[in-house]
Amino acid sequence: MAKTDSPPAPVAKVGLFPRLLFVTWRVLSRSTRLQYFLLHRLNPRFVVGACAVILDDENRLLLFHHPYRRIHPWGFPGGWLRKGDSPEMTLVREVAEESALAVEVVGPLTVDVRGDHATVEMIYLAKFVGGRFLPSAEVTEMRWLSADDEIPDAMTPLQRRVAARVLELATSGRLPSRLNV
Repeated sequence: MAKTDSPPAPVAKVGLFPRLLFVTWRVLSRSTRLQYFLLHRLNPRFVVGACAVILDDENRLLLFHHPYRRIHPWGFPGGWLRKGDSPEMTLVREVAEESALAVEVVGPLTVDVRGDHATVEMIYLAKFVGGRFLPSAEVTEMRWLSADDEIPDAMTPLQRRVAARVLELATSGRLPSRLNV
């Protein structure tokens, strides 16, 4: 083999404290429970919510009026994830609890992380399956929004952007698997 004149690859210099952390972590790898405990205690916690952009056969979008939301009472159906629930389970449960309507979750559209509020909002696409709307303590009204309708100002800015983009794509027959908003 021929000897090359190229210099050796640079090696990252790691200080003593990070080295101790790596060694400690390796020792702790024998106990995943202890690792999980430390990760849980040392990292920030977020509340995770899931909401659904629900379309019917006419490509209309379902909106709920949530009386407990003072600033943005209109929005997508959804709720907070419970321990052990998937976002899809949460959406089906929340829509049924809040309105007596049935939906089928198609898949995720986008995720919004708000570090200032320690929340993660997962937005999914869903299809309306059926049911008759029954008002509840959490949802007093519902309405179907078509592409010709004006999107309510009483929605969060993110949900307004998502609604506009989904309605635009649905009317052109190009519903996305992911959404950039």
